[in-house]
Amino acid sequence: MIFLSDLISIFGDEFGDILFLVASHEIRKFIHVSEALRDIVEVTEIEWIDFQSRRKIADQILSLKQDGRYCSVLIISEDDYSHFDEIEILNAKIAAISFFSTSFSLQALSRTAEIIKNTNYALQLKTELALVERLDEADVTIFRDEDYGTESVFQHHESDNWFSLHGPLSFGQQAVLPTGELSVLTDESGQFSDQSKFRLDGKLLVKGVPIIHRSDFNVSLKETIETYDKLSSMKTESIIFNVKDGEIVSIADASMRNTSLLQEFEELLSSDSRYCKIHEIGFGSNPNCADLFDENYFPNERFPGVHFGLGLGSFTKYHIDLVCENTKVFIGSGNSYELREVYDTAALQFRENSSLY
Repeated sequence: MIFLSDLISIFGDEFGDILFLVASHEIRKFIHVSEALRDIVEVTEIEWIDFQSRRKIADQILSLKQDGRYCSVLIISEDDYSHFDEIEILNAKIAAISFFSTSFSLQALSRTAEIIKNTNYALQLKTELALVERLDEADVTIFRDEDYGTESVFQHHESDNWFSLHGPLSFGQQAVLPTGELSVLTDESGQFSDQSKFRLDGKLLVKGVPIIHRSDFNVSLKETIETYDKLSSMKTESIIFNVKDGEIVSIADASMRNTSLLQEFEELLSSDSRYCKIHEIGFGSNPNCADLFDENYFPNERFPGVHFGLGLGSFTKYHIDLVCENTKVFIGSGNSYELREVYDTAALQFRENSSLY
């Protein structure tokens, strides 16, 4: 059984007038709403049936807004989470847990709940601020694998589309749980162009775990899981992307063998040339996601390190995140700082200056 109180820390201490729990019938069976929580805030439940349930949520938020009231909304469903327009949620905080690209299981929900419960949002913000400060000061970002001798250089100052995914939430904000990521895209959110590319050049070592996000219901869950299975051997096998101006121009097996993973990536890139563009670079910052889960599991994206995103749903069949757990990230110019050092420094500063939060 999952306690609702373990899933809502992202709202902070202020829920507003009502806390909405929105869950499908199957998921709701595993969530317990304690009387202690009901003593703190009015809990109202909405059953998530399909995407039309989103309209019902929006209507409830609007009704409260007209009365000058506020709310927090937690959505847990097997459907994709589609962000609300900012104007719709000025009086609401919205957090979502989605099982759209993987089968729902109590094990996955329990693991996600544990991550959320243990997330320190003040430290998460501190970590991001430290990372942004270093990026502002630095000339370049370097991705390096010392075992294979690969290195690529990212001119991050030439990219404008940066996004922050951290908590806690204020009214008018929304997030997919768990949080903990600073990411940069080649295009504005929700957009994709063949012409916009990162100033990223060199060799990227791909080893870790894939996360496969299906674009919509036209792509079946079965197809999505099959795609994950094809790429999941990157946990033990390694591929090298040769990248020029943000585009994968060739790939090779790091072990110099013709592995199945190499063949799968060759097929992927040839199936749709848009996958050749590195569309996203994400810096995960949630230490509770450091132990990667051997499934197509969204929270792996928050792994404290780097991941590279290919494709974008509604343009390509999948958006594919490649978490590269062995890749070291250095940011700097005259003095270089490893990303891990930034994280550790932020944690140390938080401990030393905890009165600031």
